[in-house]
Amino acid sequence: MFKFFKEVIHLMRQTDDSWLLYTTSNEDSQSELNALNITETDSVVSITGSACRSLALLTKGPKRLYSIDADEKQNYLMELKLSAFQHLTYEELLAFLGIYHTKERLNYYQKIKVDLSSNALEFWNKHKKEIEKGILFTDRQELFYRHIVGPGIKLFHRAGIKEILNCRTIEEQRIAYEKLNNGRWEKNLKLLCKKGFYKHILKDPSYFVYSEVNSLGEFLHSRLEYTLKNHPVKDNHLLTFLLTGNYIYERSLPVYLLKENYEKIRKYANRVEIVTSPIDCYLKSMPDNFFNKYSLSDISGWVSDKLFDKILNEIIRTGENESIFCYRNFLATRKIPEKYFEQIERKENIINQLNNDDRSFAFTFEVGKLKKGSEK
Repeated sequence: MFKFFKEVIHLMRQTDDSWLLYTTSNEDSQSELNALNITETDSVVSITGSACRSLALLTKGPKRLYSIDADEKQNYLMELKLSAFQHLTYEELLAFLGIYHTKERLNYYQKIKVDLSSNALEFWNKHKKEIEKGILFTDRQELFYRHIVGPGIKLFHRAGIKEILNCRTIEEQRIAYEKLNNGRWEKNLKLLCKKGFYKHILKDPSYFVYSEVNSLGEFLHSRLEYTLKNHPVKDNHLLTFLLTGNYIYERSLPVYLLKENYEKIRKYANRVEIVTSPIDCYLKSMPDNFFNKYSLSDISGWVSDKLFDKILNEIIRTGENESIFCYRNFLATRKIPEKYFEQIERKENIINQLNNDDRSFAFTFEVGKLKKGSEK
């Protein structure tokens, strides 16, 4: 117990605003792929974040992929990951990122850095210690999950978690979860979801700003319960990471790191354009009827109602007829407003499917299709 709280204090002191907030995926990018149905004729907009979703969308070979983030550091990460695909073998890539053990990460970096922009090169040259550790698990969010959430769960529920990880079927997993799911389990989840942890360690502006959830612990308990009863943990990269601190099964790596997608990302790497800008400003700068698909991450959690309306209006203007957009809801649930229904068809069937199938458990979805008719 003392060691756990010592780690909490240590992370609160060491988190640095100059470092990355995200380096790995807390989403199931297969959901965006299912929602958007990207083709080789599509021009796609994606929020960069950890770069995981943008790279996953790239596997479908769109005509052009525009990866946008207001935080230039997240775009430097996109550059680094994209260059790693181009210069490393698949096994070297996984080792460089931190999934496999290696002492060669700085040597790999020497190969990768040749394609980095001058600003990205300057940034990564200042953060070689993080590269040497394996960047996937060095950001503020992953440190929080790896050193606080995971150990906190195992501190009180080690046997139950081990049993769940060893389950061979979803039926076995449901039985194991029922044994785990007692009053102590929910109480400890609430402890690990204290707002102070998120405020002082994650320093993520999207948490709680527009939250409609009274208790994050109760919310995550209900979402985890659904996932553990319906989705095999061994197929779930986020859950295996939360419970073990790593991606322990190759079949459940994030979509962009699956072996079958390695060559696809290498093939389509030259179709990526990386842009540093707030998403509303970027869309405002673009011509009418320019894009076909939009992947907007969890924008509902970090924009005001006014800004959300501006983004939707820019999607309507910049999207071609029948363009599709999707976004995730976390602690704030923003459905597509009825006032847009003449211009946007809310795709309820795919929304329900994504809400049932998404393996990252904390999110719900909105998916819309533009119906501009003869406006084009």
